[in-house]
Amino acid sequence: MAPGHPPVTAFVAVVQRGRVGVYETLKAEFEGEDATRPVQVVWDRRRADRRRQANPATVERRQLDRRGRPLHTWTTLGFVLVPDR
Repeated sequence: MAPGHPPVTAFVAVVQRGRVGVYETLKAEFEGEDATRPVQVVWDRRRADRRRQANPATVERRQLDRRGRPLHTWTTLGFVLVPDR
């Protein structure tokens, strides 16, 4: 990597809130000086579902719920690896 240029990240590791050990391990592994493939490690920012209106919408605009089952790594390891945009 050229000096003065930030590393190019190909992936982002999103870690569940409260999984401090997982976060620290991933940070050390992927963002350290010896990392060959930098991965940005971030906390999951979601706190709850967004829809919290007292009066629900009269017409449901979504055809299907976009959320599927959580990935295996999310439920067992506490993080998910997603491509960086």
